[in-house]
Amino acid sequence: MRQRAVYQISLLALTVLVFSFCCATLLSADEEVPQVAYLDVNPPIIVNLSSKTKRMQYLKADIAFKITGEVAKAKVSQHIAAVRDLLVLLLSAQKVDDVDTVAGKERLRNDALHQVQAFFKEEEGEPLVEDLLFKNIVVQR
Repeated sequence: MRQRAVYQISLLALTVLVFSFCCATLLSADEEVPQVAYLDVNPPIIVNLSSKTKRMQYLKADIAFKITGEVAKAKVSQHIAAVRDLLVLLLSAQKVDDVDTVAGKERLRNDALHQVQAFFKEEEGEPLVEDLLFKNIVVQR
C-alpha cells in the first residue's frame, strides 16, 4: 500500500514537471513572435504640386509604415531622414489631377511603398517596410 502511494506521488510529480516544462516552452515560443508596429513619419509631409495654373497647390500627407519586429523598426528609424527625402521628391512630382481620385491616391501609395522598399533593399538588404499607409492625405487647390 505504501509503495503504491509513493508510486502515485512520483507519477503526479513527473506529470507536473512535464506540464511545467511544456508551458515554459510555449511561453518562450510566444515571446519570439515579432510584433507588428506602425511607425509614423513625423511631421506630416507638405509639398507644392505641379500645376498648369499659376495658383499654388499643396498636398499634405500623414504617413505611417507597417513594420514587423523591433530590429526592423530601429533600422527604419535610423534612415527616416533619407526616407522622408525620398517621399518629398515623389510627392512633389505629382500633378493635382493625378491625386484627386481614390485610384490616384492608391497608385501614389503603391509607388511610395515600392520606392521605400527598394531603398531599404539597397541600404539594409531587405525591404523592412511591409506596408505604407496614408493616415491622412489632403490636396488644396
